[in-house]
Amino acid sequence: MQPEDIPAALLAEYIALLNIVEGFNEQSLVIKGWSITIGMAALIAMYSRASSENGSRLGVLLAAFATVPFYLTDVLWKTFQQPYAERLTAMEEFVRYAPGSAHPGPLQSWSEWGDSYDEDKVMDFLCAMMNLSVLMPHCVIFAVGLLLAIFFPPNRQGRY
Repeated sequence: MQPEDIPAALLAEYIALLNIVEGFNEQSLVIKGWSITIGMAALIAMYSRASSENGSRLGVLLAAFATVPFYLTDVLWKTFQQPYAERLTAMEEFVRYAPGSAHPGPLQSWSEWGDSYDEDKVMDFLCAMMNLSVLMPHCVIFAVGLLLAIFFPPNRQGRY
């Protein structure tokens, strides 16, 4: 199928869906930014002079766990993004190959990227949890908080 044979409405929908997917990616970066801000602020607060006089390992652990809600929100956000893959894939299948050609036709960016949609929502969620682009930076802040709580807890004298 040639680009001029693609209905205008299909092309408009395809572009709109790609923009939606990119919008999800932009919002994911906002979620990550808040995770860093809240997680690091909580950890820094636990080691500030006023907090360290009454500080404890539990406080540092709680500060580390401040990233968990952001991580789960990011995972959920990624699973909300995934259903658009099914429609993008269907649209790409519609125009996949020009007659007599072994090369993909236009509107193939989603299918060429790969079939990433799975009907099993629990598996989608678990896969999104292990996705490196979702894990970062939440796991780094969480790991730093755990290491600080274990090896360098704030003490009551304000020394570290």
